[in-house]
Amino acid sequence: MKLLSWNVAHRKSWAAQVDAILSRAPDLIALQEVTARTVLSIWGALNANGFPFVLHSCTRELAPDDCGARAYGELIASRWPMHRIADEDCGMPWPERLLSAVIDAPCGAVELHTAYIPPGSSNGWTKVETFEGIYRRLARPSALPRILCGDFNTPQIERADGRVVTWGECIGDDGAIKVDHESDGRWDQAERSVLCGLADHDLPDIFRQLHGYGVQDGSWFFTRCGRTTGRRFDHIFASGCLKAAACGYVHELRDAGLSDHSAIEACFQPSRCAGC
Repeated sequence: MKLLSWNVAHRKSWAAQVDAILSRAPDLIALQEVTARTVLSIWGALNANGFPFVLHSCTRELAPDDCGARAYGELIASRWPMHRIADEDCGMPWPERLLSAVIDAPCGAVELHTAYIPPGSSNGWTKVETFEGIYRRLARPSALPRILCGDFNTPQIERADGRVVTWGECIGDDGAIKVDHESDGRWDQAERSVLCGLADHDLPDIFRQLHGYGVQDGSWFFTRCGRTTGRRFDHIFASGCLKAAACGYVHELRDAGLSDHSAIEACFQPSRCAGC
């Protein structure tokens, strides 16, 4: 069972993006930053190429001109039947930023959740409230194995010793890390609750689970003063019984100019999902 998750960055080049996705031969697709303008075209192209089951969260309330804070929704496509999990009032300010479904996979039913967390630099506390809502939604026992994936716009840094630095923390000139006093720890706790805290609810970060912290990679990159830095903003968290066998970033999709994010994909080798 292969999952590809990708922030398509509200690009209008949806046909090239779909071709690139299909070239990776996934079974499940989770897209972030899909717009009301392109979602039906993406849906139709996926339907025509082996993905008869598609859900999305692009509602009439989203900005139709692909701009503004609430212009983006999520999309899930599956080779196998699926049904949407009813939206739950978990306190998220923009509910369309989390899309959830139950997939009738060959191994058994699997919950798939995909999220796009708004960046804090332009949306402030909406980012924190979105993290808190996702944690409330998923920090509980589940009868089914689960996957959470998407663009989380965090962490700031992951050190080789396993120290995860959130955007609720400040790094001094001497390298010392301190919690941002202005947020009184809430910002740090909100990001950390999903990045690390969901592991206590059978949703560990499978990239780190497979590679440890000795491997450094990124999914979004920027260049400043001639130096390119990568941030690992895109993640997949998954239940242990799904037996993640591989997880990595597909940089060629970003290198081709199809998005400003690399995709992340994972391969699972479950036996039977039910009752795990």
